Amino acid sequence: MAQPLIQVPEPVRLEISLSPDEWLTVLEIPIDMLPHFSSKPRKWLDYLGYALTGSDGTLSQLRDVEAVACDLDVPIAPGEVYYFHASGNIVFIDPDVFTTVSSHSSQARESGFRNVCDAAHLLAHAKGNEYIKLLTSMRTHEQLVIEEIDDPRNGLFVFSGIHKLMGIGSLAFLQTPIRSLKSSDIHEHAEPDAYRLTTHIFSEDSDARQYHHHGKAASRRSPLPDDWPPEVIFTTLYASAALRIWGKKDCKTRLAGITRKDYYPNDLQDKSAKDEEKKLRREERMKRKQQEPREPDGQDMIMALWSIFHDKAIERAKEAAESKSKQRSTEKVTSWLDEQ
Repeated sequence: MAQPLIQVPEPVRLEISLSPDEWLTVLEIPIDMLPHFSSKPRKWLDYLGYALTGSDGTLSQLRDVEAVACDLDVPIAPGEVYYFHASGNIVFIDPDVFTTVSSHSSQARESGFRNVCDAAHLLAHAKGNEYIKLLTSMRTHEQLVIEEIDDPRNGLFVFSGIHKLMGIGSLAFLQTPIRSLKSSDIHEHAEPDAYRLTTHIFSEDSDARQYHHHGKAASRRSPLPDDWPPEVIFTTLYASAALRIWGKKDCKTRLAGITRKDYYPNDLQDKSAKDEEKKLRREERMKRKQQEPREPDGQDMIMALWSIFHDKAIERAKEAAESKSKQRSTEKVTSWLDEQ
């Protein structure tokens, strides 16, 4: 008997506007994943829209410019599409935020415990000073600028096991409250406005989420220390982790094309300079080849040998043909004389 087909619910889609007439699907999230991240999934999507665009805005189920914001307390149904209408200066997320885990980390062991902790960079050390300066400047509209990648505000003291997950974008921290998202929307018994930092594992594998303590949270009292990581870094990494797991390849490619010049201006300048340098070297080599006598290469040697042996063979063939011709002439004359 044939097994009945299992119908998979349609994912929930989040779209952002690239222009008044063009929308891009940035995330396609399985609906069964939503409860693992928030009890108010529309609020969570609204936060993701803000995190992906770096702009304030409204979440709606309509594309229209005059679209009304949807009720953020209403549950989400399978296959629904949500549009984040940015209302400020847009600074799209860099889809290439994650690089190798920073090699600059220190370890500490407490004498009575086996737990090993790392002082870990949030934005990887490999990104460099220019990157963190550009990112924080653009995404805070110059209200907060971190100029060095080793700034204490770009680090946390974490267990070494999650340090690696942070580096590959499988783990990110959700800071609450933020926008309409309250701490109680993430943790049922939390104070709505109490500052909490929650560990979210971006994996659809329930065992992986459980093993790495998905949803584990830490509270901090206000005011936060001056060297505590700012919201812009947590938000950047959170949006990037969501894009890594639920973003489509064409979406990431499109965003990379849009943001490359903003986040990596030196790379583009270096590439242009290197291309020009390669072109000049290539032209110089061609000029030298034209001016200098060319040394015979392997192919030349083969052709020369072939020519030598081929010419000798032709000469031998000519000599043999002439000899046979003379022999035939002699035989004809001898035969004629014998008949006389």
